[in-house]
Amino acid sequence: MIDCGHSVLVSVIMPAFNASLFIAESIDSVSAQTYRNWELLVIDDGSTDATPAIVHSKAAQDRRIRYLHQENGRQAKARNLGLLHARGELVAFLDSDDLWLKDKLEIMVREFRAGDQDLLFSESYIFEERFQPDGEQHPNEKRMGVIAREYSGYDGLSEFLEINRIPILTVLCKTSILKNLLFNENAAPAEDYDLWLRMLIGGYKFRAITVPLAAYRLHPCSATAGDRLATDTVIANIHALRQSISDQTLRELIDRKLRGWLRRKLRMVVDWGQLERFIDMLRELHLAPNLWIADVLNRMSNILFRMGKKVLGKQL
Repeated sequence: MIDCGHSVLVSVIMPAFNASLFIAESIDSVSAQTYRNWELLVIDDGSTDATPAIVHSKAAQDRRIRYLHQENGRQAKARNLGLLHARGELVAFLDSDDLWLKDKLEIMVREFRAGDQDLLFSESYIFEERFQPDGEQHPNEKRMGVIAREYSGYDGLSEFLEINRIPILTVLCKTSILKNLLFNENAAPAEDYDLWLRMLIGGYKFRAITVPLAAYRLHPCSATAGDRLATDTVIANIHALRQSISDQTLRELIDRKLRGWLRRKLRMVVDWGQLERFIDMLRELHLAPNLWIADVLNRMSNILFRMGKKVLGKQL
């Protein structure tokens, strides 16, 4: 049982790669927390810009900020290095371009103490240009759509297999659990989603609250800017997860949900090259072609229709 009073130390893990444009603002949103008992571990993932200098400057002003360096290995490896060095009983995550509201940790630690969960997460804002985390109200900002509920067991896994429901920048989790499981470094850029699925399979419980306590920044340089769901990676990760499970009931559940992800991917196909790569994916995953004939033919007809409209438009 974790005592979540002000005595509990929270380790905040922040991966950073060439993050000089936004990282000072992200660090400042941690420094501004009303909850004071935290440590911030900034893991420099081989940056070649001013990121190290900015972090060292911030660390000189606040001894709770620690700088760690690794050769470029992407976010999952950086987060695992942060977990290795984390000293807190609870761990939180914040990427170097995102922000926290000033009472994020205070509310989350209080909620963690009041609830029965291994991982707690909250609602988050979404923004593109500027966001003032010290403002009291943000009525016009978009939100992630987190709902207040618990997730565990078969039903929780079923819901999470449909989509990643956790904004990682809002997470508060027992450090001992994540030190044991770690992020799968081969599952990037969807390593967080892979971890949540493995936790649910392992019997851990999640709880969500609807208070927006963070702000996720949309910009073209983010890891999943081209596909926010990282669909190809998620399909590969879920398929690999299925291969590691012997329980037939869970395998059947994963099969059903995996077909949903494949249909989502097929809807993204817009030309012959992409369609060919999709069919290659089906072959690599050893999925029965007869399950997909109708879907593929339907997408082929859609592509032909688009091509026909384009040709006719040029002729006119």
